[in-house]
Amino acid sequence: SLPLIIHEKDKFLIDRLEQTAEHFLGYKPIILPINHLENFPPSPRLRWASKLKIIFTPGHTPGSCCFYFPKENALFTGDTLFKEAVGRTDLSYSSKVDLKKSLKKIFELPRETIIYSGHGEDTIIEDEKIYFN
Repeated sequence: SLPLIIHEKDKFLIDRLEQTAEHFLGYKPIILPINHLENFPPSPRLRWASKLKIIFTPGHTPGSCCFYFPKENALFTGDTLFKEAVGRTDLSYSSKVDLKKSLKKIFELPRETIIYSGHGEDTIIEDEKIYFN
């Protein structure tokens, strides 16, 4: 089985996975056991993914991270940044202040970087910088 790799600041979410899934889905889902859990520090290059840069982007969650592939000009933002929107910060563990700092980091990437978010349409850094400024 593949390991689940998560930032250590988001490990608490694993402990409440079933309750969170039930809250958002409206029913009690089947949760498969996690047999191998690993964590990573704020901005490493994983030994098996040398072309990937992990960018620590707290805000939506304390351990939110984005995954940047410089050669491909691709950024996977999860729930940190969407087209013309950002991840929720009204949750007990979220932080608007941290999210603003994270957006500044993201907006330092090349303007033509394609953003693949956790929801919705793709976008690019340039368009999101214009939208948020």
